[in-house]
Amino acid sequence: MATSRPRRPRPRPRRRLSAEASRQRILEAAQRRVSETGPDGLRLQELAADLGLSHPAILHHFGSREGLLAELAAHGARQLNLELAERIRRPVVDVREILELTSETLASRGQARLLAWLVLSGRGPKAVGPPVLRELAEVAQATRAAHRVAAGCPPPAAEDTSFSVLLVGLALFGDALVGAVLRQSLGLDDPQAAVRFRAWLARLLEEHFTQGGETEARTDD
Repeated sequence: MATSRPRRPRPRPRRRLSAEASRQRILEAAQRRVSETGPDGLRLQELAADLGLSHPAILHHFGSREGLLAELAAHGARQLNLELAERIRRPVVDVREILELTSETLASRGQARLLAWLVLSGRGPKAVGPPVLRELAEVAQATRAAHRVAAGCPPPAAEDTSFSVLLVGLALFGDALVGAVLRQSLGLDDPQAAVRFRAWLARLLEEHFTQGGETEARTDD
């Protein structure tokens, strides 16, 4: 007597991701690889293998390897800007927390190396998408002005706030790229020197913002 074989369960059809969800998934995987290897180490074939996709599927969303890296930089800048803006709007602003978050993004997540690579390859202005530092400076200025007016002081000059944001951006960007080398040349090569530097910078900013002092730019005639 013939025996019937048990029926195998039919595999469930894969749920097709939307174009935006697919782009986000690719960006997250690319972020992990860039954090480990830097932008030069990103290979689309390897990234496609990580995701179970084909190489053309990635090209469909980003056009090229360079297009993917530029979008990755812009995506990272937008995410950081949102996180920083939320913290700056709090009633009590923790400057040190803001510096630590920015440092984590620039150094540990590889954002500084990626931005430097894009700038040196001539793609810098397009790499960060919208002017995120300007948006951040506007939020900082509004918050700073509200605190100053509540204390009976005149609002600070917008340029003073912009220069403060620029100073922090340059300091943390440079620290992520060459900070370890410069600290070593100063004899500050212990593991906690970078943390102490950011704490020192936070105190400097807090003093500048809370005491109401503004630095005037002077030019010689």
